[in-house]
Amino acid sequence: MGPVIRLRPALLLLLLLAWLTSTGAVGACSLFRPAMPESGGFGRIVPVNYRDPDATLATLALSIEDKGRGNGQAAYLGGLADTVADGRAFHAFFDPAVASRFQPGQIPPDWNVTYERNFYSNFARFRTGEYGVHWFTDDPNPDQINFDTATLHRKYEIYERIDVNDSLLIAVGFADLDFISHAGDWKITRWQDRVDPTRGANPRNPDEVTYGYRRLERQ
Repeated sequence: MGPVIRLRPALLLLLLLAWLTSTGAVGACSLFRPAMPESGGFGRIVPVNYRDPDATLATLALSIEDKGRGNGQAAYLGGLADTVADGRAFHAFFDPAVASRFQPGQIPPDWNVTYERNFYSNFARFRTGEYGVHWFTDDPNPDQINFDTATLHRKYEIYERIDVNDSLLIAVGFADLDFISHAGDWKITRWQDRVDPTRGANPRNPDEVTYGYRRLERQ
């Protein structure tokens, strides 16, 4: 019987990695990276998470970026309160300076989830490029989070990617967001839209309007 060759564990691991990489069993850069759910369009799935208010906002952002190509619309609407499922309904309100730019008949008396469903589809087709959505804290207005209700104040920016090096801001403003917690999920009951004071209700760049303006424009 020949001599027994003992290899150190570190050397064994290196040899194993080299063999796996050479056979194509793993990618050299992904072995130690945890699998992440894919999001966005082209049949990929938006990961749904409403377990806290910020998770709900993150899900809404990914849903807008999906542009309705996968489960984006369902994931988006799932973050809004539903009377049957949650006992409360979703309502959106507009900055008065933005509302003044529209005729009275163009402003629904109650912007509810039905309007929001139609708006999602229209906004997804609004621009052909990919969307990027970002939420920022509105530091002068602190969040209020209780056991089963919360109010978050956020600035939002939505971009359309023009090319690999350039993007266009297509919605910017602030939102005061009321949430309820039901069955472990946090849903938005009220979205009060506000103008970014640095741009005003009628910005110099006509693309830099509020999400509320896009709602009324794209309804």
